[in-house]
Amino acid sequence: MNETIEELNAKITELSGEVEALKRSNPLWGKKWFATGDSFTEGDFSHSAKEDFIFETGRFAGKNKVYPFFIAERNNMEVINDGLCGSILPYDKEYVSGASTDPNLRRPFTHERYKKIPADVDYITLWFGINDGWHTELGTIDDAENKTFYGGWNFILPYLIKNFPNAKIGVIVTNTNGGYPEYRKATRECCRKWGIPFLDLMGDEQIYPSTGGREEGMCLCDEAKNLWYERFKVKCVEGQSNGHPCPQWHEFQSYFIEAFLRRL
Repeated sequence: MNETIEELNAKITELSGEVEALKRSNPLWGKKWFATGDSFTEGDFSHSAKEDFIFETGRFAGKNKVYPFFIAERNNMEVINDGLCGSILPYDKEYVSGASTDPNLRRPFTHERYKKIPADVDYITLWFGINDGWHTELGTIDDAENKTFYGGWNFILPYLIKNFPNAKIGVIVTNTNGGYPEYRKATRECCRKWGIPFLDLMGDEQIYPSTGGREEGMCLCDEAKNLWYERFKVKCVEGQSNGHPCPQWHEFQSYFIEAFLRRL
């Protein structure tokens, strides 16, 4: 028996209501997200043996296959990926010392980039600390200027709290920074100081190890660390190397970063 126009319209109305209810149950649906960081956010797939690190279709065609776009695609989000390879949080120590006159050396986020955050953003995440270990001074928890790593956090976190009262702010404690655990410690301390939630990639046993393994004393054996590293680093052409996360790792980690966003 054929359905009448009235019955079909009623079903459409019912389905539309169900779709809207599903959207309301997803706190990320349709939201605007500003994701900043370095190469672990922008994506560095240099020397890759596979040409599979670019989205070929969809809203993000031509973009790197990195965690912000995987998450945004699943949740119909607008994402501003501010990740820049090699970048840092505060000013470079060469600029601070006067050895360089370029305040934009290594493109510090707290120089000009932070001013580009849209006023209507819903989520802000920051992932720094890898390059900072080489190129910034650590400083102390009492530093207030963005001339040290501590000072960079103490500069930017209260700025975000004051200027984006409707945004949910989160920090990702990086999974490797060349043997500088004190920079991860500084990130945790500053997040606690300012009441900002953080996702601890090397200090949380409920998160899979990636290219950085675990913090000292967390009992991850060397074999396991090497296994995870080999699984998730960029697979390079013969004779080349690149320890950055591969596209498969970006997709893999996108699920627990998404879970973190949902908790903010």
